[in-house]
Amino acid sequence: MAPLSESRLNELERILVEIILFGGIACLTFFTGNKKIAATYLLIITINTVFDHVL
Repeated sequence: MAPLSESRLNELERILVEIILFGGIACLTFFTGNKKIAATYLLIITINTVFDHVL
């Protein structure tokens, strides 16, 4: 995922890593009882990821 890395992930691999990392944080936040924060975080990272891969 590092821009200057010699062994970069392809687009699909990068999306999978982002889903695992960011989705995991959202799940942990949700299960600790912070449902509104988890939903807000999930919305923000979804928008950010879509913009990152579309633009």
